[in-house]
Amino acid sequence: MGALDLVVVGTCRDAVEAEIKKSALEQEDIYCAIENEGQAGLTGTFDIKLLVPRNCKEKAIEFLSTHEV
Repeated sequence: MGALDLVVVGTCRDAVEAEIKKSALEQEDIYCAIENEGQAGLTGTFDIKLLVPRNCKEKAIEFLSTHEV
């Protein structure tokens, strides 16, 4: 496993929603990075990816599926 072996656990179209989900995951002690957040004038065009370490994938998916964030 590399220094940061990250996997996608969800996508959003809105940067604010992505930040809220990231914060919620981090409150659960799950590191989360966001990819494609800076879309500028193309907001909503591309998926914003939520990335977590591979070893936290199941916990993150479970959390996101059972909590309204």
